Amino acid sequence: LGLFDALSSRTMNNIFEGLYRLDEKSKPIPGMAEKYNVSKDGKVYTFHIRTNAKWSNGTPVTAKDFEFAWKRALHPDTLSPNSYLFNDIKNAAEIQDKESSLYGKVNELGIKAVDDHTFQVELKQPIPYFISLITY
Repeated sequence: LGLFDALSSRTMNNIFEGLYRLDEKSKPIPGMAEKYNVSKDGKVYTFHIRTNAKWSNGTPVTAKDFEFAWKRALHPDTLSPNSYLFNDIKNAAEIQDKESSLYGKVNELGIKAVDDHTFQVELKQPIPYFISLITY
């Protein structure tokens, strides 16, 4: 089994929870984030991580966990076949482009942990389906 076949994807969705997830009608609903705000220009999403979110060992889930995971998924060395899903985030495509001066520089990705419970994502341009996109 690979990590990206249908069975593995379904299993991972049942084990791990992202910021948002899909309900039984494929509508995005809160997961690890209890809510989010969008800037007036539609380019900055601010997610508020649940204060009761915990890893299986009881350690709190923090915004830094999301920052680490998203940067790792996007890093060219990871070879993630789903990294294209991040391409609407500021600098994401450039970080994956060998010809770019930003190649591999994941710290230039338009995401940041503002504090333990606040995770911010800056997009290149507004995309109305962003919340649906992050459920995968």
